[in-house]
Amino acid sequence: MTCWLFCLNIICICQPDHIGNRIREIRNSKGLSQQSLANLCDLELSQINRIELGIINTSVSHVAAIAAALEIHPKELFEFELPVKKKK
Repeated sequence: MTCWLFCLNIICICQPDHIGNRIREIRNSKGLSQQSLANLCDLELSQINRIELGIINTSVSHVAAIAAALEIHPKELFEFELPVKKKK
């Protein structure tokens, strides 16, 4: 439960493309195409594409499905550096 609360806090402060880039990075490291990932997690190819491009936010249930398809813990999808905002 703590993990999901942590993940939900991260979702609130990051942009959709942060998670999308991380999904793409892990998917590529495992040699999977977007179509293969879509088939494994029972999502449409266009949905995977939009998530990876940061066009849409994704749901917690989709995060869980993608993580299961990639055979990783969901928290690994949130392991990225957040950009630091510079003061003007």
